[in-house]
Amino acid sequence: MILGVKAFTPRLTAIRGAGEYQYKPGKNITEKAKCANTGFHLCEDPLDCLDYYDWDGKNQFWAVAAGGDIDEDGHGTRISCTEITLIRRITEEEFLLLHANYVMWHPAGHLDQNRGPFHIAYKGAPISGKLEDWLCSINGFDCVIAQVDGIKVFPDTRYTFAELKEAAK
Repeated sequence: MILGVKAFTPRLTAIRGAGEYQYKPGKNITEKAKCANTGFHLCEDPLDCLDYYDWDGKNQFWAVAAGGDIDEDGHGTRISCTEITLIRRITEEEFLLLHANYVMWHPAGHLDQNRGPFHIAYKGAPISGKLEDWLCSINGFDCVIAQVDGIKVFPDTRYTFAELKEAAK
């Protein structure tokens, strides 16, 4: 079993072959798994889901478990499988925590980035965002996540890891 994240349309559907597939909470089963072709797709690193679906308040992002036959093609962290269990819909903070967990297990090659409402910095680099954006600073095996709320964490203010940790208290 592999744990990951899957993104969906607002109706809990995803493009599959020539049409849309309607997922249901719990276990979904299909016959074949081949990345970018057949099977149920998910990503080990949640950020890779943003290559396929925007975090726009409409699309849904779920924690999932992959089983059965598994296919990986080396395109990011996407996986195709024949069994996918939808565990539950995740929040922005959980999305970033799952990304931080992925980074801690796979520490090489991560670059600071802004993806939709998410601003992510590594190794204590400064980070900032607009009101209601989410900041995630990952420094070794420590991580701090905070929403830019204008009360504790201010828009357009650059925070180092230590500064964001203090502001988020």
